[in-house]
Amino acid sequence: DCIDIARNNDNQLFLNRQGGDGYHIAFIRDGSYKSFIATRSSAFCIDVNGSERVRIDSSGRVLIGTTTEGYSGGDDLTISTSGDTGMTIRSGTSNQGTIAFADGTSGSDQYRGFVQYFHNGDVLMFGTSAANRLKIDSSGHFLPNADSTYNIGSNSVRFANIYADTL
Repeated sequence: DCIDIARNNDNQLFLNRQGGDGYHIAFIRDGSYKSFIATRSSAFCIDVNGSERVRIDSSGRVLIGTTTEGYSGGDDLTISTSGDTGMTIRSGTSNQGTIAFADGTSGSDQYRGFVQYFHNGDVLMFGTSAANRLKIDSSGHFLPNADSTYNIGSNSVRFANIYADTL
């Protein structure tokens, strides 16, 4: 069973009710297929210009630019290209961008560890145990969050050498 939505005898949208894998929704422009929403191997797929671009697999993992999930400890979102690859977090000029590591769904369990960038002041902050621990300020200074509170190394885990201009 199919439904075609057309304008001036030019199909714009094609809906296909089929039982198995394949294209279920096709977006058409100027008489040619431009993008599809499909299912393949129990995955939800989005194709653009003839290539699969996004896949949500049967485990709920999101794969962008690939059909292969990443390292098992970080495979919920995999981004792949054949060249330089990255991700951008864009926030307001007086706001912050955050990557949070959670072990719960409320309170500070939602941000036990974090990396934050504060645009108002251009500060990069690192946190553990739901607290700010270390920051790099806009001048490139590497600073603890509180004065005379944190050590570099410990009695049992030490740096071999520390090089500094003056101490």
